[in-house]
Amino acid sequence: MISQKKIMFIMFPGFGESKKKWDTHYEKSTDSYVKTDFIKKLKKMGSVYFHEPLYHNIKYYIKNYKSKFLYDKNIDFTKENLDVSRECEKVYEKIKDFNGMFIPIGHSIGSYFLYCFQKKYSSRCLFSVIIDGSPLGPISQTLNDDKKLYPLIEKYQKYDDIMINKLKEKLYKNDEKAFRKLADIAFYNIFKYKEITNKAEKFNKPLIEFYNIDIKDDKKSLKKDHFLNLNRIKEIEYFKKHNNDYVSIAFINKTHYPHDIDESREIILKYIKEMIDKYS
Repeated sequence: MISQKKIMFIMFPGFGESKKKWDTHYEKSTDSYVKTDFIKKLKKMGSVYFHEPLYHNIKYYIKNYKSKFLYDKNIDFTKENLDVSRECEKVYEKIKDFNGMFIPIGHSIGSYFLYCFQKKYSSRCLFSVIIDGSPLGPISQTLNDDKKLYPLIEKYQKYDDIMINKLKEKLYKNDEKAFRKLADIAFYNIFKYKEITNKAEKFNKPLIEFYNIDIKDDKKSLKKDHFLNLNRIKEIEYFKKHNNDYVSIAFINKTHYPHDIDESREIILKYIKEMIDKYS
């Protein structure tokens, strides 16, 4: 049974993902996108709002030089746009008149937006859902090693609006390096929010986290996956220590996009339904 209380799901995508990615699955064997029913089933429980700033999708557009993005000289990409907190405020301004409760769902780096949003607007959030992306606790990915991450954050924070505009001009000459540099500026400016979340101890609302564990056969992958999985376990312990209303669900070899895969998608939807009944 789903609560009669009005619900709005706020979808915060992973970096480089378009709105389309929430509702489709890329099938490598056929090199095509296949429609899924993830959003369709969410809409049976409430309304859905997609957060999809253009700069967030620069990486997505690198392979599509004929896209609208390339020829749009009014691209909304400035240093101010790259502030997680301000982005969350913009989202809230658009949906604040909704007469009900919000459920933020963050995938990958979208979990930083989720964390910020539910902290700012806690009274409006029922609970939060993270899909393979943790904004708190020990670092789980090799990329996030402080020795590697912070110098990159510092490097790309130095780009100001004048420098960004010069890169944007190069887009119209099909300059792939400009695309990639803009993508890095966006990514690492968003990731600087990690400095805030690493000092935080808890979510102030119930949280359910779904994460993927890769287990491969070759020795090189096993060593890397073992490192990542050990750190993921540390994250879970950290969450449990500081959050009473925390549930973690692990998937094995369901990729970074478990909501794309039938089996894991149904599990995610099942738990979301149960959480709505429990907390509303």
